[in-house]
Amino acid sequence: MSNQANINSFLDSMDEAPADQFTTAENSFASPVGNPQQAPYTPAAVWPGEQQNEPVPQTAVQPTAPDTQPQTVLQEQAIPQQAPPMQVITPPVEQSAANTDAQQSMLDPFEQALNAAQNQQESRMLETLATKPAFFSYGKVKESIEDRESTFEDLRAKYETDFPELSDGKLISWSVSYGKVTKQINNPASDKVYTVKAEIEKSKAFTDGLKKAKTDAERNPECVVKLLKKAQSKGESVLPSYKDFCLTTQDSELSEKPIVLLPSKDGRIFELRRNEIGEFSAPVNKLKEFAELTPYFKLSLPKIPAEILRQTLSFFKRLSDLYSFEALVHILYDTERGEYTVKVPKQKIGHSYLESVTESEYPEHLIHVMDI
Repeated sequence: MSNQANINSFLDSMDEAPADQFTTAENSFASPVGNPQQAPYTPAAVWPGEQQNEPVPQTAVQPTAPDTQPQTVLQEQAIPQQAPPMQVITPPVEQSAANTDAQQSMLDPFEQALNAAQNQQESRMLETLATKPAFFSYGKVKESIEDRESTFEDLRAKYETDFPELSDGKLISWSVSYGKVTKQINNPASDKVYTVKAEIEKSKAFTDGLKKAKTDAERNPECVVKLLKKAQSKGESVLPSYKDFCLTTQDSELSEKPIVLLPSKDGRIFELRRNEIGEFSAPVNKLKEFAELTPYFKLSLPKIPAEILRQTLSFFKRLSDLYSFEALVHILYDTERGEYTVKVPKQKIGHSYLESVTESEYPEHLIHVMDI
């Protein structure tokens, strides 16, 4: 019998077998297997090209215990076991929040202690700065302000004598520089220096500057009171607004100021005052508006070497010893060579007189510095 005939015979026997003698895979999961003697014999199928030399032995199904579920065993044999899918475990929100609160409760004491220490240090710094004086600064003058009730107008009146340009308070603007804070003063007549200093110390900008300070100078700033002379439309002047300075008597007559200063031919300064009675004029011995000057000379060229003077004295001595005559000597500075030289011009000389004769001027590179 051929292989195909064996297959057909097997299929026919399957069709002729009673239905209750076979169980499908689906029914085998639901019903336990019965007595092994009742298990049907199932011939093996022979594929084309193969021969059925030996009969297929019968396989008996072993009985299972009553408490064993055969469908589970059969399912594990029929279906390959798969790994269970990964599950992402998310902690409950309430537990995470509780952990955060616990950590926060542990950090709070440290943060509170740190903030308390910083606030205490800041308070000590402010207390120390409050005891330090403020300084008045103008030009090259820097002086501590001792009077703690002093207003800015009081400062102007105090320094007006030494600085006449401060005589007109309307032409002055005030400011206070303290650390990184600068405050403009709008009411100098009523605002007190140390009141403004205390206000700046309490400001957030000042305390923030102290927190960010990196150097000792920034941690210990000075409170400096500064003033600025406002520009005038007619130019800067050292005179107060009620005084005028005129060069001629005609200009003084046109002036409407009650006090006029007028220079005289002899070098003196006269003060003209006008009121309801009339006009008064008198020389002024001292004017606080003007600087005190003294005669002086400032040399722009190098100093004359002593050797030049020694040569000149030697020449005079020899001339005097021989003839008892006077003479004239010119001291010149040569800009090209960068040194001094001596020239004796042509001259007529005698025992008590001399007369020099200049034939031509010196070249431009020779500067006539001195005569002896």
